[in-house]
Amino acid sequence: MKLKEQLETVEDFIAWKYDGKGDTLEKIFSNEIEKLGWEKTDTLYSFLGIYVIGLKAFYPYIFTCTKYMIKTDIGTNAYSNKYLRENFEQFEELNTTKELKEYVNNYLTIGNLIPIWPGGNVDRGVFSNCFDIPEIYFERHKRMARALVKVYKDAYMDDIIENKKRLNLDELIKLSIEEYKRFLISIVDTIKFRNHKINEKLVSKT
Repeated sequence: MKLKEQLETVEDFIAWKYDGKGDTLEKIFSNEIEKLGWEKTDTLYSFLGIYVIGLKAFYPYIFTCTKYMIKTDIGTNAYSNKYLRENFEQFEELNTTKELKEYVNNYLTIGNLIPIWPGGNVDRGVFSNCFDIPEIYFERHKRMARALVKVYKDAYMDDIIENKKRLNLDELIKLSIEEYKRFLISIVDTIKFRNHKINEKLVSKT
């Protein structure tokens, strides 16, 4: 399965996500989702949470942390689609980071898509105070997550469910720039691994 759309930069992502210049991840891979039998789906590593963690790493003089929030120096919640869309252009150092661009480049692949239980996508992104990081969310809902991978063995989610990266929210919101870059590399590795394995599975179903 080839990538059907390509994102190269943060600017590309913003145009795709907020300006209606491309299909959703679920729509791009609707045929593949049907073949795999995934009833409900969600993005594995959503951009907003990943980006906001990067804001804190690159600009600690602008952003501060509470237990569940990253705020600007005037108290604005940075974990906001509105804030991202209106302000991303001023963060050039983060936007041009090679590791972030690599993540964006792999965003629209089926390796960045997972099955989820009904309502899990909204709960994870909006209500769970985990910056939409899957390892942290699934660790909090371990019983349901383990049941999920038993149903969807071809989703290649075991290491994510078991948090093999040992991700910790308190540590994520305090990453240095170099630690954040390594975090991005690990995310891309996971997406690429799943993309390869899922595409192999899809070929076997044809």
